[in-house]
Amino acid sequence: MQLDVPLAESFTGLANQLLGSGQHPQARAMAEKAVALTPKSSAALKVLGYSLRHLGLHDQGREVFETLVRHNPKDPEGLANLGLAQSHTGRNKEAVDSFRAAIALHPRFINAYVALGKHLQSIHHTSEAIEVFEEAQKLDPDSIEIRHGLMQAISDTCDWPRKERIMPRYLLDVQDEVQRGGASRAFSPGFGAGLAKEPPNAPPRVLTALWEFSYKS
Repeated sequence: MQLDVPLAESFTGLANQLLGSGQHPQARAMAEKAVALTPKSSAALKVLGYSLRHLGLHDQGREVFETLVRHNPKDPEGLANLGLAQSHTGRNKEAVDSFRAAIALHPRFINAYVALGKHLQSIHHTSEAIEVFEEAQKLDPDSIEIRHGLMQAISDTCDWPRKERIMPRYLLDVQDEVQRGGASRAFSPGFGAGLAKEPPNAPPRVLTALWEFSYKS
């Protein structure tokens, strides 16, 4: 088969544009044309996998990312996306292995750490999730998403001394930003609304209780 790389790249670019504008079925159709021309192309396979994910076709998306990783085993982004697809289809151990493989290839791949932490928490491996989020936070101390994931994981534990030691520090750290609205997207609406009503120097125990109530409700 003669590969038409320039045409495949054009299809891939169009598929990305369609995906970005929310036209997921059209993005899928365009990506399938790109993959038909260049079956081993990471870029074409990724956009096809993304479009299938947005369409809720997780089993098909997993198969696409399995193909991608088979052809490009050193692609950390491909491995992370395979992990997400495996997580969505209940292949929990495989998902953990894929996320960890992505991190091994790219030790500063923050999105892979976050995805792994969220997946571990979803399957009730809370201690491991906390360890992953804490490791990620060393790489990106200012990440609100990591901080939020860590607080959620800690909130699922009965380790109250750890909550008292860790959660207030993060809550105080983001209080001003949340009150300005800059970080509210990372927290529950109830937490953001409640926090906005608290005085600037609210006691840590008040903030911890507010977080617990908004997260659990």
